[in-house]
Amino acid sequence: MEEEILAFMQSVPPAERIFRRRDLDRFGPTADVERALEHLARARKVGSPSDGVWFPIHFVEGLDWPIPYAPLRHLALSLLHREGVATCVSE
Repeated sequence: MEEEILAFMQSVPPAERIFRRRDLDRFGPTADVERALEHLARARKVGSPSDGVWFPIHFVEGLDWPIPYAPLRHLALSLLHREGVATCVSE
């Protein structure tokens, strides 16, 4: 299940790789999905900026910690747009 979840997360463009927990219900019972996400988090393959929100992470040369595939600002805007929240970005 862990590899399926990770493959699903990585199947979308980098700026859209952020998911609510409910987006992952397709992979099985809640307890099993939660367990898989926790295992992926311990393996440093996914991160969670807040309760119920997950995104895949990876290591890049020169950093000692994993980062998301896109800036958190882009990920947050993507999630808000998918949920129908209108946003206005000022420069």
